[in-house]
Amino acid sequence: MGIVRVLICFVTCWVILTPKSWALETVTLQLKWKHQFQFAGYYAAREKGYYRDAGLDVIIREAQPGQDPIQQVIQGNANYGVGTSELMLEHSHGAPVVVLAVIFQHSPLGLVISNSKKLTNLQDLVGQSVMIEPNSSELFAYLEREGLYSEQFNLVEHSFDIKDLLEGKVAAMSIYVTDEPFALKQSNHDFVLFEPRMGGIDFYGDNLFTTTDELEQNPERARAFMQASLKGWKYAMQNRSEIIDLIYSRYSKRHSKPHLEFEANKMQQLMQPSLVEPGYMHSGRWEHIALTYKEQGKLPPTYTLEGFLYQPTAHFALQHLTPWIIGIASFSLLIIFASFPFLKLNRKLTASQNWLTTIVDNAPNALIIVNEQGIIKNWNQHAEKFFGWSAEEVIGKNAYELLIPTSNVAVVKQALEKVFSRGENHTGKEWNITKTGNRILCQWNNAFIENDSAKERYMVSMAIDITKQKHMEDKLKLRAYTDPLTGVNNRNIFYMKFNHAINQAKRRNTLLAVLFIDLDNFKGINDSYGHEAGDLVLKATAERIKDQCRETDIISRIGGDEFVILLDDCENRTVVRQVAEKLLRSIIKPIEITETKIIAVSASIGISLYPEHGIQPEPLLRVADLAMYKVKQGSKNNIYIAEAE
Repeated sequence: MGIVRVLICFVTCWVILTPKSWALETVTLQLKWKHQFQFAGYYAAREKGYYRDAGLDVIIREAQPGQDPIQQVIQGNANYGVGTSELMLEHSHGAPVVVLAVIFQHSPLGLVISNSKKLTNLQDLVGQSVMIEPNSSELFAYLEREGLYSEQFNLVEHSFDIKDLLEGKVAAMSIYVTDEPFALKQSNHDFVLFEPRMGGIDFYGDNLFTTTDELEQNPERARAFMQASLKGWKYAMQNRSEIIDLIYSRYSKRHSKPHLEFEANKMQQLMQPSLVEPGYMHSGRWEHIALTYKEQGKLPPTYTLEGFLYQPTAHFALQHLTPWIIGIASFSLLIIFASFPFLKLNRKLTASQNWLTTIVDNAPNALIIVNEQGIIKNWNQHAEKFFGWSAEEVIGKNAYELLIPTSNVAVVKQALEKVFSRGENHTGKEWNITKTGNRILCQWNNAFIENDSAKERYMVSMAIDITKQKHMEDKLKLRAYTDPLTGVNNRNIFYMKFNHAINQAKRRNTLLAVLFIDLDNFKGINDSYGHEAGDLVLKATAERIKDQCRETDIISRIGGDEFVILLDDCENRTVVRQVAEKLLRSIIKPIEITETKIIAVSASIGISLYPEHGIQPEPLLRVADLAMYKVKQGSKNNIYIAEAE
């Protein structure tokens, strides 16, 4: 009986203390838009029971016309919300908002321009009607960095209807890259998409937030809600098809399933869940966002992040390690399981030449079989389409001489000989020649097979044409890291190279100089001569800077008329000043816009030095910027090297 009493007592305590037995607390999550895959993690957390397990009954409320989702939380109409990085501006004005987690590592906000009016760049929007949704400061910051200000175009109220762009009512409108491009592509409408990241404005997106009151009064509830939500996001991104069906059946049919799938795939790129755990945020990124707002004049120079970012407990921080462990284990299992069909295929291939011929002829990609001497033994229909030669034209000929450029034959032949000598598989990218003489880039997968009965050794090679993909990658890299107007580095690559330059200077124990160059009265040039003339001035300035710098120096355009130069391996202040004076003399030479129009420009140059003024990019850039403003406050058209303090 004593044992029974103990068991009853134990069970009673367990029932009382188990969260599932508590009465669920009802809380409200305010979305920033209507139901769609953008909020998939929250639906998953509710439908999979993660909120219930945390003792919560969560009401997920979509945004209503005329309501500000952020204000709904601030005013107490919801406990939690999804907001943009403009939460920082609310915080600076005294709003009690606290960011719990970041969902999108890169903001999905973009600006799409219709090609129906023959507009191809941002400067073409001068005088045009443009729709930009509320809470889009990052978009305005990007436009300003590209020399386009809101007073230069007709800003109209956003209708959130893509038809207004399709029908030509506006020339451009802000969109989410995860959403509206689907409808644009479906309508076969030509458009150009611009994202703030192209100009170095890289904000977080869809931030989960609450209020200081909620954190102070219900700290455990806030932590439980956040953890359950992030668990939902992990599940949603790992089971996208399931969640798409869930959204379509239970939440909204506003978007078709293909539309939801498009959204999910785009979100995968912005969230990067395989590399970054959902919810992860870094104070340094937030500092960068704050700096951008300060440049716009939307934040006071003294603003700090104190109280704005939720400080997770240590045990929560340890959870950031789990994706790597899971990722490694999952990858290992993937390799094991993926190898099974290839092993099975290999056994079939070596069993019979008939099997080999059948598979090659019916393969969905270009498949070629060659012997140890490189003589082509089989050539399927897709190979004919890829390279232009029929099977009758190539069988019996040497593949190296036929497909490989002469300069690459030796290298390719050596690599493929290892396939035969060691029985190893080989994967690589090679430029190949077609029958018409064109060059195409192919992804090759080469596998060794052996026919024991005939004592013959072959290599089965599968080719995939990735030429278009390569060209697209090259364009994206150029677009991602190069300023499209001047051709110098843009803000994105600047910070990457800045860190590298500092590390190099540290290793060599050398001086690094940061030159912040701002053209004087550039706005007046645009106002007096037009933006086309302003663009020519920027191009000419960039060329003159390049002419006066070494190849090892790093030149970047980080704003409308702002350039930064990193001079490495400088001997002393005197040498830095001499370089700056040479630059200034080159910049101030008159620029010929037309035969009858010549523009005189000048510049203010502020300089900071590593390690004297800092050992990180941000303080060094800030000191150089302040030094430049000292010149602006004086006579302009001059140079100032910051003092030691």
